[in-house]
Amino acid sequence: MNAMTIIIVVVGVAIVWLYLFFSLIRLTHLTKGWAITATIAMSLILVGSVLAAILSRIMGTSDFRVPIMAASLGISVVFYLCLGLIPVVAIAGVIWFFTRPLAVQATHAMIESGQSTGKGRLLTIRILTVFMIVMSLAVTGYGFVRAQQPKLSPVTLQFDSLPSSFDGFTIALITDLHIGAATRTSFLPSVVAQVNAATPDLIVIAGDTVNGSVEDLGEQMSILGDLIAPYGVVLTTGNHDFYPCAPQWMEYFSSLGLTVLDNDGILLQRGQYRIQVLGIHDKQGEGEMAPDLDQATQRVSQIQRLGGESFGILVAHEPVQVFDPGMRASGVSLQLSGHTHGGQLFPWGIATLFKQPTLDGVHRFNGVTLVTSRGVGNWASPVRVGADPEIPIITLVTTTE
Repeated sequence: MNAMTIIIVVVGVAIVWLYLFFSLIRLTHLTKGWAITATIAMSLILVGSVLAAILSRIMGTSDFRVPIMAASLGISVVFYLCLGLIPVVAIAGVIWFFTRPLAVQATHAMIESGQSTGKGRLLTIRILTVFMIVMSLAVTGYGFVRAQQPKLSPVTLQFDSLPSSFDGFTIALITDLHIGAATRTSFLPSVVAQVNAATPDLIVIAGDTVNGSVEDLGEQMSILGDLIAPYGVVLTTGNHDFYPCAPQWMEYFSSLGLTVLDNDGILLQRGQYRIQVLGIHDKQGEGEMAPDLDQATQRVSQIQRLGGESFGILVAHEPVQVFDPGMRASGVSLQLSGHTHGGQLFPWGIATLFKQPTLDGVHRFNGVTLVTSRGVGNWASPVRVGADPEIPIITLVTTTE
């Protein structure tokens, strides 16, 4: 665990602790003992969930897959419980406001009879809080099921610059597999089977493929060698690929027959025309592993061409890389990305948009069409809410006059 991870965990727990404490005491008027107990419980769940997510990345092929996965679910539970406390407080306040006249009468009656007062609002808060706990568990369960079922998403894109011989060319975009210790063994084979069944012309793996080392996950990842496409399989790095050891994984993927685009590119020929496919590293890379679109463009330009390579495809893990300064000179018309997970836990995607131009779908920036996939796997919590996993199947079409 690096220093940045520790800081993020500490700050996250502190924010959740303060939020729960003040909302339970200051807003809901719960007793201090109840508030402290609930706050500590939620904090412990959050810490345990984050630690479980970290362990899933560093433990490799662990015998504790099920406990780690179960513990990681706590992130979603705490997230939606904290989110749910906001309407709980608001609803309780509205109910109390409109029922206050009756409550006042009841209070006077209780005082005259010598009974304790002030229990009505506390009871309302507790009932709504229990309801939100049940709902957060239900949403987490729903999101867990959805996260295990990636679907093929058909996408059709038209381009004026696409050579006529590539009309109807199909690309399967696989991103954010995040294969790790907590991933069930049947998950990756099912993804490979789905992609092969779609019979794409080209398969693109756009980063964040693994959460572990080659020693731990190499055997599990070997099935990527079973991916079949007439124009092969190309792969680039994502930010999570750098946490174990990106160079080792690049070498391993190459041994499986995958074409690793190390700030590099290839030319695809169909009929009398060719198009270029470029791939750059994620922004997490440094030194020789830093993203370098100019280098990728220059390497492709050194390959003997037959003509007609005016159309370019860039594989870059993060959508924000569409604003790379070298984009205009590269001849890229289409960028394929992932990274965002579509937000993964709604409405967390709002925070993602502070760093990325889009969460998912097809958008156009500075003359470049950007396809952002929600990805196949998940990170930290094995849950997806409002951001179902997907494998886009992209069909390129030549614009006809």
